[in-house]
Amino acid sequence: MWWKIYYADETVVSSEDCAWEEAPSRGVLAVTSPSGETGQRTAHGRNFYACLNDEPYGMDWPGLWDWLIEQDHPEAHKPLRDVDLDAIAGPVKFGRYATRQTFSEVLQRAQNDPDFPHRSARDREDEQTGEG
Repeated sequence: MWWKIYYADETVVSSEDCAWEEAPSRGVLAVTSPSGETGQRTAHGRNFYACLNDEPYGMDWPGLWDWLIEQDHPEAHKPLRDVDLDAIAGPVKFGRYATRQTFSEVLQRAQNDPDFPHRSARDREDEQTGEG
């Protein structure tokens, strides 16, 4: 399994269910994937999520713009305020606000998912990026 997406409505979709682009784009709270360095990596609390070299990452607006440019996406040639979010849905997933309780429950589920190796370490970068 390459990734699992955890949604605010408690739905979970994995790479065994469909391709990344086919998974629902809205309502994402966390994305977990295997990590050779730490056992697993969980991106959470981000505005957007996308894959880079087949690995999912969380990102903010500047990260989204950078990702669009890297992918040579047609929306990359527009000012950010003019980017059509529906045009990038599919490869890009959108984060959602949730209550503290819902977010905590979903994050616990993502970080303790038995389908991924047990997390053995915490990246220093995780503490700075909101991933972990």
